[in-house]
Amino acid sequence: GLDYQMVVPKGDYAEEHLVVYFPLDAIIPEDKLEKMGLKGKLSGKEKNIVKTIKLRGEVSQGLVCKPQLFFSDGSFINNDDANLLMMSNDVTEQLGVTKYDPQPVVIKSGNLHQLPSYVAKYDIENTERYSEIVDLLMDISVNVTEKLEGSHWACSLNCESGEVHVYQRNYEIMPIDGKTHTWWKAFEEGEFEQKLQSLKKFLTKNKEIERNNPKNITFRGELVGPGIQGNIYKLAKHRVYLFEIELDGVPIHAHDFVTICQDLNLPHVPIIYKNITLENWLIGSKKMSTILSVRGLLPRMSNGKSALNNEAMREGIVIRPMQEIYYKGFGRVIIKQKSPEYLAN
Repeated sequence: GLDYQMVVPKGDYAEEHLVVYFPLDAIIPEDKLEKMGLKGKLSGKEKNIVKTIKLRGEVSQGLVCKPQLFFSDGSFINNDDANLLMMSNDVTEQLGVTKYDPQPVVIKSGNLHQLPSYVAKYDIENTERYSEIVDLLMDISVNVTEKLEGSHWACSLNCESGEVHVYQRNYEIMPIDGKTHTWWKAFEEGEFEQKLQSLKKFLTKNKEIERNNPKNITFRGELVGPGIQGNIYKLAKHRVYLFEIELDGVPIHAHDFVTICQDLNLPHVPIIYKNITLENWLIGSKKMSTILSVRGLLPRMSNGKSALNNEAMREGIVIRPMQEIYYKGFGRVIIKQKSPEYLAN
């Protein structure tokens, strides 16, 4: 259920082929790397840890190989019914694969641990670097939201165990007795455990939402307030405004995000426009001669006052399709435009 991309030799695999998948942070034994022709070619001191890399200009997030490479003696594969026997089987122990677990970073109010696989490091590219993505979005229905000046904040619920977790952009924050990290304080004051539980119940009743029986639910948002960036919104206390909901690490559609936030009364980033094509939003009834001139309106349209405080400049905007789409060489389509007025302020 995770949308990872793996780069493989051209022509070696077809969609229906079964593969052994090694996820990010897997430590692969030396003899297995030899069989794969990858000895000394991975990450880490021993060159045996799977990490995200770029191959031929494309991001590769894991390794795949043919099962026959390791199980050619028939100990695991029944050639007459390989699909039935192999699909979703865990071969971690048979292959001697372990997980890389770096030492936590100790800080005064908590310990920082590696992010779990379903809470990837989050980033959004800028329009200036990817004009082809802007062109792609011109005639697609999009959601345009305000980009807030704050810090990345996330939390998740394990739907099976009931455990909750809190994250900053690069790490999970583990609590320390007698101390309360700012991110955890925002979680508690914002009653996000109750909000996660409410969404879990909501999903079970809404079969039209994809992946409505997830193992993990994640909220992503922007933490703003005292001591965060410059607190340009002059807030007296910390607040979190959600901009993303993920089920088992996969973002839900923007259309579903808006519906859920409205139905469950979840705090979310200000919505400037929803369900409008980018071209119609940019030019309205104006007639523009070329796509370049339409695209040139985007920086100007990103300017404006913040919906949180009309005395503060808007940092910019985030543009996201109402329905999730992916673009070859780019990945998930979501993009931001920084406000020139904000940058010049």
